[in-house]
Amino acid sequence: VSEIHVLEALKKKAHCLETLADLNLSVSEKPVAISNYQLALETIALATELVHQIRTGYVSEDSKFFLAENQEATFIDAVDVCYKLFRQTNDQLYAGKGFEFAEKSKSASFLAAVKDSKAKEFGNIPDSLLKREDYLKLNISNYKEMLFEENQQEKPDSAKIALYNSKIFQLGEQYAQLVQLFEQSYPNYYSFKYQNEVVGIDQIRKKISGKTAVVEYLVAEPGNSMKNGQVFKFIITGKDVVFAKETIDAAFVGDIESVYQFLTNPNYLFTGLGDFKSYAKSAFRLYEVLLKNEKELLHGKELIIIPDDKLAYIPFDALLSQMPDTTKMNFRNLPYLVNDYSISYTYSATLLFNYFRKEKTATKSLLAFAPSYLSDDRDYTTNVEYRAGLVPLPAVAKEVEFINEYVKGDIFKDAMAQESRFKALSADYDILHLAMHTLINDTLPMYSKLAFSKPTEGDPD
Repeated sequence: VSEIHVLEALKKKAHCLETLADLNLSVSEKPVAISNYQLALETIALATELVHQIRTGYVSEDSKFFLAENQEATFIDAVDVCYKLFRQTNDQLYAGKGFEFAEKSKSASFLAAVKDSKAKEFGNIPDSLLKREDYLKLNISNYKEMLFEENQQEKPDSAKIALYNSKIFQLGEQYAQLVQLFEQSYPNYYSFKYQNEVVGIDQIRKKISGKTAVVEYLVAEPGNSMKNGQVFKFIITGKDVVFAKETIDAAFVGDIESVYQFLTNPNYLFTGLGDFKSYAKSAFRLYEVLLKNEKELLHGKELIIIPDDKLAYIPFDALLSQMPDTTKMNFRNLPYLVNDYSISYTYSATLLFNYFRKEKTATKSLLAFAPSYLSDDRDYTTNVEYRAGLVPLPAVAKEVEFINEYVKGDIFKDAMAQESRFKALSADYDILHLAMHTLINDTLPMYSKLAFSKPTEGDPD
């Protein structure tokens, strides 16, 4: 049986148990409902562990993204069950479990890649063992695929099946021995690569100041215009933990896209009153869903926002805490969220509070790049608006100069802001500030780009 089939079976079993619990609640059988929710949680937790096992097997980066995209729903289901148990029991244990599942959902792609990179950096492991690890994982993966394909034949060849099973067993034993060696002799590599651990709420509360609030989201988009989605929120301060859920519809997704398109529109000099009204309405409606209910708790706090899904495309600083007068266009006096909070962002709480605890290896402070794109006629993409090159970004040179007044370092502007220079220097700096265009490829994320200055003659493209 393929691991994917096992995964699907676990997910369906968990769904059945959750549905039974929902029915129990509808007829006022709360204790039975809680029991079935707990069984559903145990089952979906097994499914998330299996996702981790599949991911740590030998798969390409593209395959990892495919797995992440297709198994995101597994983690959302797990958080949803935790939320139902939290509502029925008011037990903070389930808020903690829900948060850990939310963090593990992020580890399905980027965090896993960072862990792999950190494992090699800090593990002090010989290249020969790394090659042995890749060899075993690749061969196990190949034999599993051949076994699965043979079993799908109308008349499977029993000799081939026996051979493939034997190979998988032998290679699996060798791989298990190798992992055991990692655990005993290279504990840093093992902990980064194989342990499926994420930072917990209690750990975060010990690390943040009384003025800080961590706000993490997990988004389940609506399937279509007739079906609602959900936004799960985790608000963590030194004293409080909030685990909340907001129902969303297609309009919520539309508001995200509206704000994003407005803020990234290169024709900002031609903004009309209609554009202003649309932005103001969308920016306020997003605030209502994302932060309004927690306004009192967050008063005076510095926010660390951990977005999810399309929320990562928008700056929360530009959301509006009140609906302004839209009869006339006035951007200067809008109630931007940045007026109420100091806001920073991170991809994952685990990255922020746990995996960067090693001693810094960078010896210098700031490296900043600010390309001008003047006389840049490169064809960046097939999109029409970029065929003649990218629009210059106003004031980016002043931006990096201003930052350099507070954090001393090295800045490269205009034609000096080249990719080859970034690659040669970046490993030596603690802070990388890139004031430049990015070209996002949502379909194939690994093909997204940072747009440095056009290489001069003789430099690598």
